[in-house]
Amino acid sequence: MLLLNPIPFKGRSYSIPNLGLIYLISYYKKYGKYPKEVQFKIYDENWQNVTDLKKLLQKFKPQIVGLSSTSLTVDHAEELIKMVRDYDETILVLGGGIHFQVDPEGKTKSLDLDVLFTGEGEIPFQQLLDIYFKNKGKLLDKSLSRIAGIAYRKDKNSDYQFNPPGKLVTSLDFLDYKDIEKYCDHKFYFQTKYELCPRTYGRILTIFFSRGCPFKCKFCFNSFCNRPIRYHSSDYLIKAIRYFQKKYGINLVRLNDDLFLSDRVRTREFCEKLIKAKLGITWVCTGRADVLREGDLELLQLVKKAGCKEVNFGFESGSDKVLKYLKGPTSTVAKNKQAIDVVHEAGLGIFGFFMVGVPGETKKDLNLTKRFIEDNLDKIDYYEIFIFTPLPGTVLWERCLKEGLLKGLTFSDLVWNMLTMDYQTFRVFTKEASKKDVYETREYLKKLVVNREPLINKIRYVMLYAMRDPKLILNKFLYYFDLRK
Repeated sequence: MLLLNPIPFKGRSYSIPNLGLIYLISYYKKYGKYPKEVQFKIYDENWQNVTDLKKLLQKFKPQIVGLSSTSLTVDHAEELIKMVRDYDETILVLGGGIHFQVDPEGKTKSLDLDVLFTGEGEIPFQQLLDIYFKNKGKLLDKSLSRIAGIAYRKDKNSDYQFNPPGKLVTSLDFLDYKDIEKYCDHKFYFQTKYELCPRTYGRILTIFFSRGCPFKCKFCFNSFCNRPIRYHSSDYLIKAIRYFQKKYGINLVRLNDDLFLSDRVRTREFCEKLIKAKLGITWVCTGRADVLREGDLELLQLVKKAGCKEVNFGFESGSDKVLKYLKGPTSTVAKNKQAIDVVHEAGLGIFGFFMVGVPGETKKDLNLTKRFIEDNLDKIDYYEIFIFTPLPGTVLWERCLKEGLLKGLTFSDLVWNMLTMDYQTFRVFTKEASKKDVYETREYLKKLVVNREPLINKIRYVMLYAMRDPKLILNKFLYYFDLRK
């Protein structure tokens, strides 16, 4: 079985592996009935290209191809599906990932897929493969109709038949962390690099502490789903970190889930066990500002003692009106400020994420975001400013759709809109502020933080990545040295 991990477009790769595919493989190897009957391979466009895919198809000759896609990669995913069909139209092609969960009636309809996973994939994936091998390579409609969490076509001209939602895994420790090195290219993902934030030079491991989110942010697909938080155990994570540290010299760990700090008991347990393990590892995590309290100083000091160097926050805006609309009544400018103060007092670095151009955002709101960042610039180590771009499966996508703001846009256009620095080509999705206001706010705030960065850090970053990604570095160079017109 060949699993595909597409990127949005050529040249836009990521340094984080698609761990979702690894979870699928590990789950089947542990709970599937025929683990010895299936050989897995991953085609990963973070470090491979379509020439590699053609070679893989010819050499590996897969009977099943599975593809994971977000809305940002779905246009390119369509091209990869066509390549697979051109090679062998009888291959069973499966589609999974966020896009197929949130947009089953949109772009998905036009894709030449046999089966969709309409929720988390592990359990229905295991059931489907078991049926496939039991029936010696056949999937009968009667059998497919019994698998919760999928949609399937009776033939290529029919509509998808949607089954009831599937079950969710209750624990994450089924992941065999050695599968990360087995199915991901460790030379690419564990290569030495310089991270501007948190200003660390070395080798990085990205893993998850948990999965799921109880919050309903209007820009996130969680606004329409309700999935409880599930966790890896602290003992499992520490064992995994120790393994990769010893074998690959990992010295920085990214805990890549959104709500590490939300469960104080688990956070404390993890930190205490990590200190006891004496790994000497540096790590970063992500928190939600409105779950922190002034009384969390002692906990945050423990987090720092355990080796954490930086906490990432989605501050989003400096306007209470915008925050309340995006994230609900518990999210306020005062809560964001409180989180900054207590985390800074604990001696931890802070990385902030902001967005501009949110539907309903006015010039006054943009100015409030400017003021918030300026007032807290001495405590925020670094931040990123994004042009708000709606994605399927979110409340804001539905709003923009109703207001006619998405006419003529493809998913590839949305990808470009999130990444572009070009005034002529980007689009705003608020009617209450002008394109010029949004663009100038982003440019001002971006240069405010970049120009503050020490020259030696800019030079180090440019030199380390110059040969790996010249186009990216050219843009970064122009920004870091303030040469853009």
